[in-house]
Amino acid sequence: MSEAINFKMLVVAREARGLTQLELVSKITNLNQGNYSKMEKGLLPVPAETLNSISDLLEFPKSFFLKKEPIHEPGNHYYRKRASLPRKTQSQLEAKIKCLIIWVDSFLDDIEIPTFNIPEIRVNDNNQPDIIAHKIRGFMGLPSGPVNNLINVLEKHGVIVYFIRDTSEKFDGMTMFTNSGQPIIIVNEILANDRKRFTLAHELGHLVMHLRGLEIDTADKELERQANDFAGEFLVPYLDSRADLSGVMMKDLGILKQYWMVSKASLLYLANKRCLISPNRYQNMMIELSRNGERKFEGVPIEIDKPSILSKMADAYLNELEYSLPEMELTIGIKEKDFDYFIKQKPIEHKLRLVI
Repeated sequence: MSEAINFKMLVVAREARGLTQLELVSKITNLNQGNYSKMEKGLLPVPAETLNSISDLLEFPKSFFLKKEPIHEPGNHYYRKRASLPRKTQSQLEAKIKCLIIWVDSFLDDIEIPTFNIPEIRVNDNNQPDIIAHKIRGFMGLPSGPVNNLINVLEKHGVIVYFIRDTSEKFDGMTMFTNSGQPIIIVNEILANDRKRFTLAHELGHLVMHLRGLEIDTADKELERQANDFAGEFLVPYLDSRADLSGVMMKDLGILKQYWMVSKASLLYLANKRCLISPNRYQNMMIELSRNGERKFEGVPIEIDKPSILSKMADAYLNELEYSLPEMELTIGIKEKDFDYFIKQKPIEHKLRLVI
C-alpha cells in the first residue's frame, strides 16, 4: 500500500485540518518530524501503521491518500480578497478547496452535469470588459434589467458555485478548475448577499477574460479592474440603469439596491464612473454612507438563490446509483462527516477541526 500513496495528499489532508507538521507528529506515537517531512516530500515510504494513524487523526479515509489526481496550485490573481491572508490561513483555505476539487472530480466520473459552455473572450481594443459583459449577457439569453437567479444562470452553463464556510472574513472568492476542467467559483458564505453576487460576477469576468488558454502578461491590479468593470456592466447594464442612476439621491439608494441587487456603494461607484453624478457628489454621498455606518452593513437585505449542483450530484450518487456510505468513502475518498459538511452542507451543531 505504501507504494500507492500519493504523498501530496498527506500535505493536503494535514493543512485542511489546520495542523502543522509538528502538531501532527506530536499526536502520533513513534513518528518524528524529520521522517514525516520526508514522507510528505515522497522521500520516504509511509508504513501502513503510520498511514492508519494519520488517517484516524485527520479523519480522512485511507482511500483519499491513494488518489492520483494532480493537484494544481492557484495563481495569485485567482483570489478576491480584501487584505493579505496570513500564510497558515491561506494554506488551510487552499487545502480545503483542493479536497473539494478532488471529491468533485470523483463524482464527475459517474455523474453528468451541464456542460461548461461560456465562451472565452480576451480583452483588446475592440473588446473592453463592459462590451464583453454585454456579449456574455446575450450569450446567456438574459433579458434587460437585473440578473435574477444568478447562481442558477451560472449552473445552467456548467459553472459550479460553492459557498465555503468557516473561513477568514478577509477572503471573498476565487475561481478554480477541477482536473477534468470543470470550473468552480468559490465564495465566502459570510459575505452579504449583494457582495456574494458581485463576487460571482467578478469571478465570471475572470473566467471569461483571463483564466483559460495562454498566460496573460497583465498586472494583477489591472486584471482586477477589468473583472470589476465586467461585473458592474453584467449586473447593472449602462443602458438599462442610466435613468435610475442619473442624478441619483441618497433616498433612492435603498429601492435601487433591492431592484438591482447590488450594494449602495456599487451603485454610487457606477453612477460616478458613468458620469451620471459629479465626482464631488459621489464623494459626499460616500461620506454620508460612512457616517451612517453603511460602508460595512447597509441594512437593506437582498435575496440570492442557492447553489444546487453539488447537492444534486450527492443525491444522485446515493439514490440513483445506489452507492452506500462505505462504498462512497472508498470510491470518493470522503468520510460521512465531510460529505455532510462540504458536499451536502448540512447545518452542524459543533465546530469541526477545519475552522480557520
